[in-house]
Amino acid sequence: LQTRRCELTCEGEFSAFLSIKFEKDETLLTLMQLALIKKVITTIGMQSCKGNWTPTMQVGFGSDEDGDTMMEMWNYWSIVGMLLFLSTNMHPDIAFAIGQVA
Repeated sequence: LQTRRCELTCEGEFSAFLSIKFEKDETLLTLMQLALIKKVITTIGMQSCKGNWTPTMQVGFGSDEDGDTMMEMWNYWSIVGMLLFLSTNMHPDIAFAIGQVA
């Protein structure tokens, strides 16, 4: 860009850009979106949940025609959208589970 007469300033190393946190060591660059993950967890009220290496059961979900009506106070589609964004941009490991709930 400098060869096209754009004025650029080198600000040195950065640790975050567009809500993505970057951590770098000699061999690995790690990207994280902790703020969005925390927003989802807080919105749905799961601050005390425990982590799991497998984000879902290994079989597909069936429909429950006689099941209880959803009574949550948060917007289901908004949360699914945020999780879809995370699964396509940072966490492909949750893509199957998010596809199931979508």
